[in-house]
Amino acid sequence: MICLKKTRVVLILLVAALALYGCGDKKKPLEQDVQPEKPQVTTQENEDGEKSLYTEGENSSGTEKEEKFFAIIEDRDKDKRSITVDKAQILFGGQDDDKIRELGEEPDELPNGYLIANEEKRNVTLPFAEHVNIGITYFNEESSQMDFKTIDEEAFFTEEEMKWKEYFYVTLENGYVTDLHEQYIP
Repeated sequence: MICLKKTRVVLILLVAALALYGCGDKKKPLEQDVQPEKPQVTTQENEDGEKSLYTEGENSSGTEKEEKFFAIIEDRDKDKRSITVDKAQILFGGQDDDKIRELGEEPDELPNGYLIANEEKRNVTLPFAEHVNIGITYFNEESSQMDFKTIDEEAFFTEEEMKWKEYFYVTLENGYVTDLHEQYIP
């Protein structure tokens, strides 16, 4: 039983890492072999202790700002190509123990090894970029385990199963959603 719990925690952390950092570069390579300078990545923490990653770099229109965060999807609007989210925190036992204790919980007693903290509901509607990379978890019948797949925008807005998928890592670039990756919740 302990081995199964550890396997779940490792799987959850792996899916979270893939969702947060992606599986590779999504931008087209430059025609020349000249690589642009890597942008500076910084972490900023707000008054509630929520952390967001920011990337500053140049693009053709000036400064590009990237933000990544965990959110609960409250609403989807296919016609406006937008989602309404409530930014939250997902805290993992063994990784965020101090914050978990601050919230009055014991890290070793979390039923599935994580805690979703959402002390103040603050919905914000976010428009989609021209292209959005959407990754979700699903049960792979061949391997009998949870797996990860990419879906298109149409499926995200219309498939019945998507109504039940609400925990995602969101990436914004210049205020537009460019990536959505579901956080697996057992």
